[in-house]
Amino acid sequence: VLKVCCVMLGLAVLFLCSGLLSLSGKDQQLEVLHHLWRQDKVQFESVKANMDVINMKCHDLKHILDKIEGKLTSEEVSSLREAIQFYDSNIKTGNEVLDVVLCEKAMTCQKNGITFSCMADGAKLAFLSPVQTYTFFGNIIDNAIEAVKQLPDPEDKIIALTCRETAQGLEVEESNYFSGELKLAAGLPVTGKEDQGRHGFGIKSIRYIAEQYGGQVELHIVENMFFLKVRFPLGLAKRGA
Repeated sequence: VLKVCCVMLGLAVLFLCSGLLSLSGKDQQLEVLHHLWRQDKVQFESVKANMDVINMKCHDLKHILDKIEGKLTSEEVSSLREAIQFYDSNIKTGNEVLDVVLCEKAMTCQKNGITFSCMADGAKLAFLSPVQTYTFFGNIIDNAIEAVKQLPDPEDKIIALTCRETAQGLEVEESNYFSGELKLAAGLPVTGKEDQGRHGFGIKSIRYIAEQYGGQVELHIVENMFFLKVRFPLGLAKRGA
């Protein structure tokens, strides 16, 4: 009887310790997420300041180009106007933070030869804090850029993003091509990088933010296409407004 009691007590202690270790692991992941969000906050403030400067310079260049247009060839004028139009902040979604994110990522996409298309109603995202908005969409687009920038075929370097309200709720959808083998475990992509402990927090951060508002994250793979959908419950847009 004494031996049985000792065995049962030992099992109970092991079970309790395993639970504490599991809780400790979750706490560590949360701490990493909050640390990354603090970094995102600093980065957002820096990017926004840079965007404001770029917009002012583009505004000044427009007036200068109007004055010297007659001294340039049509090709030179066309090239300058195209550059000004790209760097000018012409993305207006109804959400200033989302505009900053999309402008920043659009520039990164152009640098890597990626076609980035976006249709977003940013006014519906008022329930998200500025840091949450920057982190949420920044991670979605960064993951997509990481997947497509190494593709050999330029026609496959495409990222599509939408944000719209449907009968089921507010839906954010992203799709892109990828190469190689991509597996899902517990609804999350399995990273192929060696340091798995420090990677994969992008999707975890997206899911954590969604769950704070009762949202759900769905990931699907169809051949060499990756699909991400985040659905937030109805009514959140009005709550944020």
